[in-house]
Amino acid sequence: MEKNNNLLQILKTLTEMMHCPHCGEAYTLDQVQYISQIEGYCLLQVSCKSCHIPIWVNFFVENSQVKQKPELNIKNLEILDEGPITVDEMITFHQEINSFDGNFKKVFNS
Repeated sequence: MEKNNNLLQILKTLTEMMHCPHCGEAYTLDQVQYISQIEGYCLLQVSCKSCHIPIWVNFFVENSQVKQKPELNIKNLEILDEGPITVDEMITFHQEINSFDGNFKKVFNS
């Protein structure tokens, strides 16, 4: 039961901190959708009630069985506001994804 309360508190904190990057609307708990969790990492999708733009949120939940955890907390988390994604950026992204062969080592080594 304590784990559920901790997760609920994390979700409340996230929704208080975050706003839609497109329209600036504040999020509420009912807009949060749980996607998955593995080895302490939790993935959520949050959809704006005004403009319906979805974003993905990935965060680490401390687990006593996990021996190492990243040095990341809510105080040193920086949310970048780069403005809306442009049409050219979307076209470039689409072209890169279509030509991606699945080799992440090649991408990160270049």
